[in-house]
Amino acid sequence: MEDDFSSKLTKLKEFKAIEYRIDSLKEKGVDAKITVNIIKESFFPEDSTKNITLAFIEEDLGFAGSTEFIVKYDRDQKKIISVKKSTE
Repeated sequence: MEDDFSSKLTKLKEFKAIEYRIDSLKEKGVDAKITVNIIKESFFPEDSTKNITLAFIEEDLGFAGSTEFIVKYDRDQKKIISVKKSTE
């Protein structure tokens, strides 16, 4: 399951946009990276009766970091059901 989700996650246009930005920052000497944290069981109340996994796509600049997107993956349907820009 995780491999399928990871593969789908890295193909998202949102992931690719962050990847491009990180590569640009690295070319300028910034120690930047993408971090993805996966939570197997969603803690959002609206997901309590569903089989939802969460992924938090984060931009880490070494001196600062931020969650850029929150992705929901339905393990029953084996598909990404939402990609939301983080309000953090």
